[in-house]
Amino acid sequence: MNCIKCDVLVIGSGPASLMSAILASKKRRVMMIEKPSKDNQLGKRILVSGNGRANFFNEDLLTLNNLEEYSFIIRNNGNDYAQEFLNYLLDNGFSYTKDGKLYYPFFKRSECLHSFLMDKLKNVDVNFAKALTIDSIKNEVVALKDGQKIIYQYNDLVLAIGGKSYDREDYDYKLLDSLNVSYKRYQSMLCPIKVDEKIPMYLRKNRLACKMTVYSSSKEIYSEVGEVLFKDDGLSGICVFNATLSILKELEKNKKADIKIKLSYACFDEYSEKTTFACYPRFLKEYLSEKKLAPGDDLVFTYKEMYPFKDSQASYGGINLTEVDQDSLRLRKYKNIYAIGEMLDVNLPCGGYNIGMSFISGYRVGKKLGE
Repeated sequence: MNCIKCDVLVIGSGPASLMSAILASKKRRVMMIEKPSKDNQLGKRILVSGNGRANFFNEDLLTLNNLEEYSFIIRNNGNDYAQEFLNYLLDNGFSYTKDGKLYYPFFKRSECLHSFLMDKLKNVDVNFAKALTIDSIKNEVVALKDGQKIIYQYNDLVLAIGGKSYDREDYDYKLLDSLNVSYKRYQSMLCPIKVDEKIPMYLRKNRLACKMTVYSSSKEIYSEVGEVLFKDDGLSGICVFNATLSILKELEKNKKADIKIKLSYACFDEYSEKTTFACYPRFLKEYLSEKKLAPGDDLVFTYKEMYPFKDSQASYGGINLTEVDQDSLRLRKYKNIYAIGEMLDVNLPCGGYNIGMSFISGYRVGKKLGE
C-alpha cells in the first residue's frame, strides 16, 4: 500500500475540521482527508446552514448561558476560545453582523463564510479518501482512495467527521470502534417529529402560533412559544426542533416514556388577549369540530418517533465526554488523537449553537497544534 506522511492528519471537512486544519497549517504540514462525493466539495454543511444564511454563532457561547455542562470546551485555563474565535475572524478580514443573539456573515450568505475558509485552507493538502480504520500504535489511518488502500501516517490526528445528519445515511462507526472509546450511536435531532394521531389533509402545511409544551406522563419536560407546522404525519417548526433534545434525553432515561405535545393557541403569552372564535383560521375550526373540542381547548398529540437523519439539522450522540481530556480535547487514552465538533456527545438547540461549538473546538485544537 502507498504511504503518505504528515505532521497533522485531519479527518473530515466540516466547521471543526476546517478551523483546526487552517490554524495547524501555520507551522506544520497538515493533510485533510474527506470522503469522496459527486462534487468533492469541502464544507458542504456550512453552505446549507441557516437555510443558506449561515447563522454560525450564538451570543450564549460567550456568556455560557445554559451551557455550563459544556463550558470546559469554551473556556479553559484562562482562555476564552469563543471570543478568540470571533477575534480571529475580524483580524483576518471576515466581517459579521448580529441579529439579536444570532451571528451571521455580514451579507447573511453562507457562501461568504465558506469562501473565507476555503481561501485560508491553501496550505492544507486535501485528499478525497474514505477513512477506514485507525491504528493508534503505529499512528496510521488506512483509507480507500480511487479503489486503492492508502496508509496515512501522522504525528497528531484530529477526528472531526461530524454526526449522521443531513446526507450521512451510510455513516460508518468503524473508526470509533477501532479506537475502543465509548460513544452513543447517533439519533436524528433538531428535526420534525412523527405523531400517533392522523393529521387531516386540511391541517397539513398550515402553521399555528402557540405555546408548545411537552410532557412525559404528567411531568413537563420542555416549553417554548413559536409556530408549529403540521406535516403529513407529524409536527415541525423551530420550537419542535428544539424540543427534540428534551424528548431524546427523556427517552434515554425511559424508553417507554409516554410523550405528549400540547399546543396552546388561544392565549399563549401575557400580552395577548383571549382570541375569539370568529377570528380562528378555517383549518383550526374544522379540526376542533372534528375532534369535538371547544374553542380554546389545547391540541394534544402523542410522540411516535423522530424524522430520519436526512431531515435533521444535527445528530444526538457521539463520543462520551468522559473519554475526553478537558485541558486539551484529546482522547484520554491517546496522547496525540483529538476529537472535536459533532463527534462529541454535545447536544444543543437551533440558533448557531452546534456550528458555533464546532468552530470553537476546531479553533482550540488547531491553535494548540499550530503552536
